[in-house]
Amino acid sequence: MLDIINNKTNEKSTEYDAARIIYEKIDEELPSLQTKKDLFVKIFVECKCHGELPQDLDIVIIGNLKDWNFTVDPRFLKSSLNSFTCENFVLTVEVKAHPQEKIRFQSGVAEVYYQNSGWHNATEQSDGQARSLKNYFKKK
Repeated sequence: MLDIINNKTNEKSTEYDAARIIYEKIDEELPSLQTKKDLFVKIFVECKCHGELPQDLDIVIIGNLKDWNFTVDPRFLKSSLNSFTCENFVLTVEVKAHPQEKIRFQSGVAEVYYQNSGWHNATEQSDGQARSLKNYFKKK
């Protein structure tokens, strides 16, 4: 099963648009996921982790792909193997709507440009969302 969970009635947000793109890419790569009852990917839009900073998470993706075998281009792995299985995963996605000229990558850090404050570390912001979710789950 592949679903987008959006608790807001507004489907016009940048986060929702990004979730739709993610959904379409997953559906394109794993079309049989729609019919498998024991496997799932849930895409949550604009989540809250009350009591954490940051508390607002753009997108959270949670999945169970029990014993699904993936093949990956070896250039992207630090191993000579190019296939692996993924059982469970959780990840956060920081959404940015900046034009390409206002995004840069320096020494492994993604930065975005804001008119009023200059360059902003988006990697740090993304890492903060992942920490918030991890800490939130630890408390539950």
